[in-house]
Amino acid sequence: MAVGDVSFAVILTPDCDLFQDFKALSVNQVRESKLLSILLFGAEDAVNARKRLEISSRLWSKVTTNQMEQFHYLGGIGADDEMLNGGMPDLVVDFKRYFGNYALDGPYRGLVENGAERMPRDCRSDQPDFPR
Repeated sequence: MAVGDVSFAVILTPDCDLFQDFKALSVNQVRESKLLSILLFGAEDAVNARKRLEISSRLWSKVTTNQMEQFHYLGGIGADDEMLNGGMPDLVVDFKRYFGNYALDGPYRGLVENGAERMPRDCRSDQPDFPR
């Protein structure tokens, strides 16, 4: 695929906006979402990203240390450290690969319509004092 793998996505719409809208829709499913869209950035496995980008070792080291503005490198998560126990590979977010999803379409609306009690999230922080 020319644009790369988008098996993962990072949501950049503020979490508080998503949560408040999710709660309101859960109570009243006939009301329209107040969010026009949800902003997502494609993320791909770092190994695949490096092959797709065909960049030198010198530039790749800048990607993995977050010194290139176009990319953000997210270190992987071991299965034991991840909430769903599935783990996650090292990922590269490419800020030139973004897309929107209308708030009333796709998985977001499906969660509301299927009566989900909470909006699932998989997050992490490199900060040692950040509560998990």
